[in-house]
Amino acid sequence: MLKKDYEKYRMGILETNLLTTGSQKKAYKQLYTERRWIPTLKTQKTLERSMLVIKLSDKTKNEDIRKKTKLIDAE
Repeated sequence: MLKKDYEKYRMGILETNLLTTGSQKKAYKQLYTERRWIPTLKTQKTLERSMLVIKLSDKTKNEDIRKKTKLIDAE
């Protein structure tokens, strides 16, 4: 009984996604039940790493902008 119910649910998800978007990929993402990466987003280490990445990207972006303005000023 459970197997048939899941099969019916699965077919419904696939059918609605194929009719609305025409994509199977979105349907399979919706049906994927194991999402181990979601709880890791909440850990402190991951947040610290992401903040570090943001700071580094901002720093390099600002350095690039400064270099471009120096080149423009030099001309």
